[in-house]
Order: sequence, then C-alpha cells, then structure tokens
Amino acid sequence: ISFYRDRTGELGAVYDIAFKDGKIYLGSNTGVHVLDNEGQHFIPGSQGQVWSFDRIDNDLYVNHNHGIFKIENDQFTPIDERTGSYGLVNIPQKPDLYLDATYNGIALYKMISGELKFSKLIGKTETPIKNLVFETENELWAAHPYKGFFKINLKIDSLKTDHIIKYVKDTLLKAYKTNIYKLPGNTVSFYNAGSWFRYNNLKSTIEPFDEMKTYKGYSLINNVHRAYWLKNDYGTGFVYTDFKADSLYIDSELLEDRLVKGNSRAIKNGNDYYITLNEGFAAIDMDKLRRRYAKLSIHTPQLIQLKDLSKKYSNKKKDFELAYNGAAKISIEVAAPGINDPQFTYQLSSGESGRLRDGELMLRNLSAGSHLLKIFTVVSGRRGKEALVLNLNVLPPWYLNVPMLIIYVLLLFLIVYLIYTVNRRKLNKHRLAVEQKVTKEQERRMVQAERKALMDEIENKRKELANSTFLAAQRNRALTEIKQDLEEVKDDSGNKHKLKNIEGKIGQMIEGKDHWKVFETNFKEINDTFFQDLLKEYPKLSSKDLKLCAYLKMNLSTKEIAPLMAISPRGVEIHRYRLRKKLKLKTTTNLTKFLIENY
Repeated sequence: ISFYRDRTGELGAVYDIAFKDGKIYLGSNTGVHVLDNEGQHFIPGSQGQVWSFDRIDNDLYVNHNHGIFKIENDQFTPIDERTGSYGLVNIPQKPDLYLDATYNGIALYKMISGELKFSKLIGKTETPIKNLVFETENELWAAHPYKGFFKINLKIDSLKTDHIIKYVKDTLLKAYKTNIYKLPGNTVSFYNAGSWFRYNNLKSTIEPFDEMKTYKGYSLINNVHRAYWLKNDYGTGFVYTDFKADSLYIDSELLEDRLVKGNSRAIKNGNDYYITLNEGFAAIDMDKLRRRYAKLSIHTPQLIQLKDLSKKYSNKKKDFELAYNGAAKISIEVAAPGINDPQFTYQLSSGESGRLRDGELMLRNLSAGSHLLKIFTVVSGRRGKEALVLNLNVLPPWYLNVPMLIIYVLLLFLIVYLIYTVNRRKLNKHRLAVEQKVTKEQERRMVQAERKALMDEIENKRKELANSTFLAAQRNRALTEIKQDLEEVKDDSGNKHKLKNIEGKIGQMIEGKDHWKVFETNFKEINDTFFQDLLKEYPKLSSKDLKLCAYLKMNLSTKEIAPLMAISPRGVEIHRYRLRKKLKLKTTTNLTKFLIENY
C-alpha cells in the first residue's frame, strides 16, 4: 500500500479519481487537479465541489457543484450549468440515454453526435437526488442525499414516470439517510444505520438482508467490476470481496485516519485499487498484497485473562456469565504466540469494532444480555480468518432479575387493583351524588308543583272571596237604596207596619251576619293567622276593627267597604281614622299598605 499526499494544502478532500492518457485526475472539494510527469497542477475554472467522474466512450465528464463539465486537453468545458450534478447512469437497453442525479431531481441527457446534451427533467422528484440504481429496465430507485428514497416506474418509450413511491423512513430503517446499491444477483440493497436491507420483489416489501449480516456496520465504497470494497463505519478495517471465494481483509491505520468521512471511494485501475483520502489517495497493488498475505501464517488469538470489577475468570472458558455491576468495566488480554509484534482487532455483535492496544481490550458499560465478541490477529495489515470467539452474557441488574420482575408484576396488578378500586369508589360516589342530585331535583320540582298548586288554589279562593265580597257589596248597596226608597214612601203608604217589617228584614240582610261568617271562613283559609297576629300586637281591637282590617287587607276602597259594613263612606273614613290611632300609625303611613305588607 503506497500513499500520495499533497503537502501544499491546495488539494483538499478527494472524492473521486479518474485515469486518462497516462494522467491521474483528482476530483476534490476544491476542484479538479491533475497528476502527470510534471507533478500536480490545477485545472482552471474547475473551482468548487467535485462529486464524481464519469467515463463515456473516451470522454471524461465531471459531476460538479455547478453542473456537468467535460475535460478536454485539461480544459474545463461546460456541458450543462443549470444545477449541481452527483453522477450519470446509463439507461438499460438505451446506450445513448443517461439519467443524471442532480440537486433538483432527475435529468435526462442524450448523446447526439458524440456530444452529451440535456433533454428534460424526469418526473416530479424536484428534491435533490444523490444516487440512482436501476432494478429492471423500467424500475428505478433514487436516494435523497440525507432524507429518504424513492421507487420510480419509468416508461422506457416515452421516458415519463407513471408512479413514484416515496420512502421517508420505512418501519425497519432507523435513520433517514439511506444508500442504495446493486449487489450480486441484481439485488437492490439498502444500507441504513449500519444494517443491510433488500427489496423483496415478490412481496413488494423491504426486509433484512440476512446474507449481509456478516457485514453489519460495513458500508460499500465500490461495487464495479464484480469486486466490492466495504469500509467499517464503526471501527477498523476494509474488506475486499467478490462474495464468492476471493475475500481479503485489510487493516491500516494510515488509511483510516485520512478517510473522507461518508464519501470514501475505491477506484480500480488495472490490478490496482485507489482509495480516496483527505489531501491525497492510497494505491493498493492487489497482486503484491495477495502474495505477501499468502506467506503470512496468522494464528488465532489466545485468551490470557478476562476480569471485570468483581472477579477474575478462567482463561479456559469461552462462555462467561458476568454480573451487571462488574460489567461496567471488563478487561480482556490476548496473545498470539509465535508472531512478532502482533496486532489485534475486535468486533462485537452490536457492530462495534476497533483495535486492541498492547493486546488488551477494555469494554465499558455493556448492556444486559448476550454479547458475541470476536478477536482477530492482524499481521502486516492482514487479519486472520479464525477468530477467538467469546460469549459474554451480562446478567440483568438486581432490579431486573426474575424475582424482582415477579414483584414488579405483582405490584403492577396491585396498582391496577388499587386504581380499579379507587375509580370504582369514585364512580359509586359520583353515582350516589348524581342520584342525590336527581332526588333533590325531583323533590324540588314536587315542592314547586305543590307550591304552585297551593298558590293556584289560594289565588282561586282569593278570586272567589273577592267576587263574593264584590257581589255582597253590590247587594248591600242595592238593598240600602231600596231601604232609602221605602223611607221616602213610608208616609204615603197605608200599611206602615208592613213597610217597617220590610225595612227590618232589609236591615238584617245589610248587616249580613251570615255573609260575614262565610267571608271570615274563606278569608282565614287564605290568611290563616291574620286576626291572631293583629290581636297579639293590638289586643284592644274590636270585632268591627278586625272586619275593617280584613277588608283593607283585601285592598278594598272606602266605597266598596261602606255597603259591606252597612255604614256610609264617611263612617268608613271615621272608622279608618280611629283604627289608625289604635294601631299607632303615623299620618305618613298608608294603612292599607301597612296591613298588606305586615300581616
């Protein structure tokens, strides 16, 4: 493995490498740089972010932050500067048609007389598209740079989209950013948050890619020429494989320390591979590397000791049961006898990996559960095929062991029962309160109904009393007038004795003792304590005074009272005056109002 590094600081982070006419073209975040016999120099006009190179026939195209450009004789010639371009993909069965993943969706380009020309935008995916993968001739997958991906049906004849399915975050995928690739067997694969998935055509669903479980945490940085390079995103090492017989693991700190994070790429040139790095690249001579690795004899690591915070364990075991508190810090020492200055790497089943320092691995705060730990010997960058496999079973903390779980379940049932009991009591209390409220409301309505009936009855009796009193007054007035008429004709009559008898009978009718008894009875039904209350305060009131008080209580006028009492209106006024004196009322006090309001 040899390295090229720019010491001037002009190159920056290299994103892609292309080879043409004996020159090496480096596409970086500062533009396009060329390495030739004269050294490194910059292509004028190429300033900006270079994402990738594309070779079409013998022409070299640059996918740039400002669009698509062509390099001819080290000149930077624009093809289309509408928007930024990530990379071109040839449409299957259409050798002259290319799709471009751009900042504003998918663009169609046509090769016309050896020149690449923009044709039109495809579909309605106006969001950025970073990479494109054809599953079949008319089924296309497109990935957003950092948020979701799409499945697109593309009509080959009209080059129009008739159906787009957007996947922002599928139920199986943990992160929004997803990389899409095509692996052996034309399998459309997805790399998301360190795990591999694939699209099941028969079920039209995304499912875990079981065959790629070995490469958990390894992202793909090259998938051309039936050779695949994978980089461990959570630890150390590269894997070169064809997913068949040929497989090579490379461990190099020099490579890993200079990687362009998230944009590593491996480019094939002859038998060599070039890895993009910050401020340069690495060249790997695969033939020499294989020959060198073939001579190496790499032994499986041996366990020297394993201990945690609470105890030390036998090095003869491979399965360890660790207390939760002790697993806060686990120390593992290994060795590889017979190898000079061996290095070691480890890989946990969770995807975590890294290097051991001086043959010692320190694991901290392992979660409860089973953890499969693999430790490999590394010699001259090659990792041994056989690993020391340790199964670390961390027991749950005391508050999560079986007895405590049973207690939690019982407590849960108790809490549910208490909640049920409390709610039931609240419900019963509420029901009782509602019933009491309903009962009170019913009682209130009954009282109101009874009161209304009583008031109606009193009102009817009051009306009857008023009517009978009015009729009695009318009768007495008429009788008084008749009596007066008889007085006028008494001297002319021949039978004065008979007229005197008639006047006596009329006088008795006017006095109306029977009428007063009826009136008094009806009056007491309406005002049952009226007379008692008056006599209690004014015991010197006469029966005539009480009779006048009763008529005044009924709000009768002087003219209405006079015939009822068989006296003149003037006599009523005199009687009212005497009554006021007996009641000790001021001259400003209304007698009728006083009786109505107070008795």
